[in-house]
Amino acid sequence: IQQIHTFYIANGVIPVSGGSFGANLGACFWSKDTLEGVKKDVEGFRSLQKTLKMFIRFLEKE
Repeated sequence: IQQIHTFYIANGVIPVSGGSFGANLGACFWSKDTLEGVKKDVEGFRSLQKTLKMFIRFLEKE
């Protein structure tokens, strides 16, 4: 993960995640190989919400 972040930072990209405790990798959904599986993934949507909140906070600082 550190090498990936270093690559992005060296190329001017700022990685933003949802923070620790549940969204440190950003939004992740477990589909169970179906669209219906994605729609029912409560934790996936929670991680998406946390990631978007952090992204909005980052944009407001700029």
